[in-house]
Amino acid sequence: MTPPLTQTPSVPLFLFFPSAATPVAETPQQHVRNALMLLILLKDISPGTWSLNPELERAQRRAEAALTMLQHHGPEVFAAHHIQRAIEALLHANLNWKIVDLIPAAMVRLFMAWFPLLKSAEEN
Repeated sequence: MTPPLTQTPSVPLFLFFPSAATPVAETPQQHVRNALMLLILLKDISPGTWSLNPELERAQRRAEAALTMLQHHGPEVFAAHHIQRAIEALLHANLNWKIVDLIPAAMVRLFMAWFPLLKSAEEN
């Protein structure tokens, strides 16, 4: 027979939320980082798919270049160019998007990073 579990005294948990809290939108840098995480997840899950489609590695390299540009406050025009090329590489990958559903998810993240960068580049 197992001894009865002893419970620790409950500690009250207070959560303080500001009354006018608004969600903070993700930056292009965060979107590119999330797209890279999805691509690396695909590489870990299916290395065979990764090795048979060089476009995936090209998209990863371009996204990493864009992330480096954004992290070091480089020109947003060049970061947008790298993101555009990463999107094009994913479009050229010969994969069924219904089966490999991480590709459209990564593309959504890249598009969400690309549009604000294009807008800010047009303003400057």
